[in-house]
Amino acid sequence: MKTNTKVMSNKRLIDKIFFEYKSIKKRKIWVSGIPTGFYDLDFKTQGLQKGDMILIAGRSFMGKTALALSISSYVALKEKMTVAYFSPRCSDKQIMTRLLSIDSEVNILDVVYGKIDKDAKSKLKETAKRIANAPLFIDDSPCITTSEIRDRCRKLNKGNELGLIVIDSLQYIVSDTRWRYCSIDKQKRSVMIGLKKLAIDMGCPVIVISKLSEPVNLYDNIRPEVTNLDSADYSAQYSDVIILMYQDRNLRENIPEKDILTDLIIVKNRLGKDGVVKLRPQFEYSRFVNIT
Repeated sequence: MKTNTKVMSNKRLIDKIFFEYKSIKKRKIWVSGIPTGFYDLDFKTQGLQKGDMILIAGRSFMGKTALALSISSYVALKEKMTVAYFSPRCSDKQIMTRLLSIDSEVNILDVVYGKIDKDAKSKLKETAKRIANAPLFIDDSPCITTSEIRDRCRKLNKGNELGLIVIDSLQYIVSDTRWRYCSIDKQKRSVMIGLKKLAIDMGCPVIVISKLSEPVNLYDNIRPEVTNLDSADYSAQYSDVIILMYQDRNLRENIPEKDILTDLIIVKNRLGKDGVVKLRPQFEYSRFVNIT
């Protein structure tokens, strides 16, 4: 029986690594992966690596979707790479509204309520042109399975080499039909295996958004740790990079909200550095920006 195995010889693998190093040096860039637009994050992770699954987790109202969209917008509009954004949690209209606000710097509430002056209208028109021509594809199918995601990515990959896949969010991805009558534990494990396999098969990074459980006392400002991840969903086990989002809400009593930074706590990083990256949230534009 013939088996379809994909095994690369040691020599070919070494040649491939050195070719990538030469390409990085030739292009005079300092990240080996896909830049996110956030300098400190790219320095620690060396960018988003092909075949990696990057888990971004946080409690409610930390800006998980804003971060994912900020990265997606940068990759599609600045790096000109194809992005597949799967959003079973929010409609494509909601996602596009946020993208328009991110790039145009028009307050998202003004966009939603139609309170747009002449200057804002001009900005939105220019942004609309850029996004309309950008290689960014939004899929808001509810209750989507990993197999359905893989099939749609393969179709996209035929005409547009995928640079990034975003899953927003993990809790809204369901197991494939063949796992439906298995235990919940096996179903959750199959989802994570499917997403990791997706990253390898498509040859691009996959960002997965996940919600952390809230502390018993909602007023407690406890910094998240890797142990806060749901051990039953296997996300920590199969992720190559884990980033936990945190913002000290108690600071709002003494500091203007615009001056409160968000911590991206890198607790797992197979090929880079752990540590904390600070970003400035601009939720009026549904985005994050560098602090300098």
